[in-house]
Amino acid sequence: MKITVHNSEGGVGKMPISANIAIDKGFMIATNEHTSIYEYILSDDEFVEIDMNEDFPDFDEMNVVFDLAGSINKNSQSIKSAISMSDVVIVPISCELKSMLSGSNTIQEIKNINSEIDILVVTTKRQKQREDVFLDNWDQSKEFIEIRSYIESALPGSVNHYLPLKALKAFDNIFEKTKHPTINKI
Repeated sequence: MKITVHNSEGGVGKMPISANIAIDKGFMIATNEHTSIYEYILSDDEFVEIDMNEDFPDFDEMNVVFDLAGSINKNSQSIKSAISMSDVVIVPISCELKSMLSGSNTIQEIKNINSEIDILVVTTKRQKQREDVFLDNWDQSKEFIEIRSYIESALPGSVNHYLPLKALKAFDNIFEKTKHPTINKI
């Protein structure tokens, strides 16, 4: 299985989603971001880091999560190669106008590379709003409905699945649970 996590907008939760999938499922991480924290939470054989303008290697039958930074342009060969290899692309989007605009542009760029790929929009940073009236069904939250409506009106039929992700401290907990020697020295 090959999963890409991408949105050209920063700060939407790509790295926490990628890291949690990789650690939980035992997948390798492949990234084009040189300022990643993977060297602190994974061993050298659990992640691959390349430049933006390089192709990712063929991972054959390995399970990989591609955690991608940057926009798709003529120099973003890493993003294009990851999307071409992937079974699904996760596009994290928060309920901010710039994130929704960037997310819809990212989805369109992904579809231009691979029109048949499954896309999962993960609505990130969900917190219950005053006007929200629901118990635990986060797909009934105001922010989830707003993001889904925006993407469906901007790109009808482009997204296969939507998933609400409420705000959690799970990513911070990775550091507490890791046994990486560099973390233990901090």
